[in-house]
Amino acid sequence: MKKIPVFLCLLLSFFIKAQDEHKNIKSLSGYEIENSIKLNYIPVDIQLGEIPMGILGVHYDFSLNKNFYAGVGIFTAVKGDQGGLFTLGAEVGFQQKIYRNLYFDTDFHFGGGSGYRYLVKDGAFVNYNIGLKYKIKKIAFGLQYSYFNFYNGHIKSKSFSGFVSIPTKLLFTDYENANNKYKIVAR
Repeated sequence: MKKIPVFLCLLLSFFIKAQDEHKNIKSLSGYEIENSIKLNYIPVDIQLGEIPMGILGVHYDFSLNKNFYAGVGIFTAVKGDQGGLFTLGAEVGFQQKIYRNLYFDTDFHFGGGSGYRYLVKDGAFVNYNIGLKYKIKKIAFGLQYSYFNFYNGHIKSKSFSGFVSIPTKLLFTDYENANNKYKIVAR
């Protein structure tokens, strides 16, 4: 029982010491890539009278320029009886500012997946989305018209979907800066 307080004291002293050994990240020269993580939910009707399902998508997108973006994403079933559904794909998208924080947004996602065999068949799918998004302090919320289609399968659906997009950043530098400690200061 005495080992737990000793371990906690050692761990706390490590964190305190680590706070002192750092450089300011502003002195780090390198590259910065702005990107976003998008979560979306798409209700999907299934042909053949099966129970409808809901799929959750997680997308990692990066800007190509002011209007175009690209990335990768996954989908998985979170509602219905298609629990084995899992896909992986790539996407390209376009966004255009309409008014203040309101944007037109469309994307095309294609890839492959697997799941309940007779509904998915060979697994190739496409997902088209077109709609609006609203940005609040860089976080975006949106509503889109979605078309989800497994080419040879029995999952073909048109519906409205929602999403939230959260900005992230990746920082890169040269190898000569490896093994240094840096302090991130809020801007």
